Amino acid sequence: MPFRPLNPDKDMQLNTDNQSFGMAAFSLPGRSARMLFKGSISGLTDNTILKEGKPGFVMAPFGKELPVLWLEAEDIQEITHLSRSDLIAGAESPSGIQGQRIHQADRDEYLTQVAHIRDLINAGQAGKVVLSRQILIPATGAHKPAALFNMLCDLYPDAFVYLAAFPGYGTWAGATPETLIRFRESSIRTMALAGTRDVQSGAEWSAKEHDEHAIVSRYIVDHLQQQGCTGITATSPYTVKAGRLEHLRTDITALSNIRQLPAVVNALHPTPAVCGLPTLNAEAVIRQTEKHDRTYYTGYLGPVWAGEISLFVNLRCMQMINDGVLVYVGGGLTALSDPAAEWEETRLKSTTLLPVIEKMQNLAD
Repeated sequence: MPFRPLNPDKDMQLNTDNQSFGMAAFSLPGRSARMLFKGSISGLTDNTILKEGKPGFVMAPFGKELPVLWLEAEDIQEITHLSRSDLIAGAESPSGIQGQRIHQADRDEYLTQVAHIRDLINAGQAGKVVLSRQILIPATGAHKPAALFNMLCDLYPDAFVYLAAFPGYGTWAGATPETLIRFRESSIRTMALAGTRDVQSGAEWSAKEHDEHAIVSRYIVDHLQQQGCTGITATSPYTVKAGRLEHLRTDITALSNIRQLPAVVNALHPTPAVCGLPTLNAEAVIRQTEKHDRTYYTGYLGPVWAGEISLFVNLRCMQMINDGVLVYVGGGLTALSDPAAEWEETRLKSTTLLPVIEKMQNLAD
């Protein structure tokens, strides 16, 4: 894919007048404080900057075609709400990523893709594959990212809510329920979050959903052990609510040190919850099937700040582009997947953002 190339010998600096300065506003799960970081941006070839512990905000892609974006936090503010005056130039009129493929699969196409992948799984080519799709919402005037961020914070206080503007790589926003890693004073907290149902369904968790969740839990524990983490503990799976959805969740803790952290993050990303298993097989199926580029969807992102590194999986997210808004949704497929049910799961996941976007677009300037 024709993405902007990296300099393999040093960090890629985003140059030109408006392409060296970015911003990230965020709210951590369960905390009322809203933070705003501003500063210079670098495109990095890896995530080793995490072990330096300097204040900033990281945004890593799903694959390796794009750089790990790093915002050096030169201006840190606690805010009650985000205003338009807080935004950097270009945040409300962002361009897409150079060479990015955009494709909106309709229901029939998505059902065909699910059935095909299920056949591949049954033939032994993978154990689980996470298939995603884009929803393109045409622009109805100027983007209103500040209003969007404030609404998401109010609606989803238990999610990681963010708005990040990286010139050349777009303006992104989301409310993700999934932690990749929280690190503080040698302690790691993470989670397995897999299995999805409608809050109003009243149904029991199915065998498919329990199986999908167990795959993710085992993967995380095994990879923490392989990275030399100690004191690993895991809770029993329990149900958590995220908007109109419920998920199965297992909390996992371990001990490590900050020097090991980049390798631990690399070992966990991408988890089976966003890619599948075996990882290389699942990723090959994804690239053969999806007609769009995920870019930073299902990557990870979050702040390094106040002695803590907080990284979250970039789910329930959207990308603002010139022609409108791209919403990303997906679901995990196994040998037990039903295509119609998988489509419905992605539709439900889209309800985290679609009503908020509609309300935002109807706001008066």
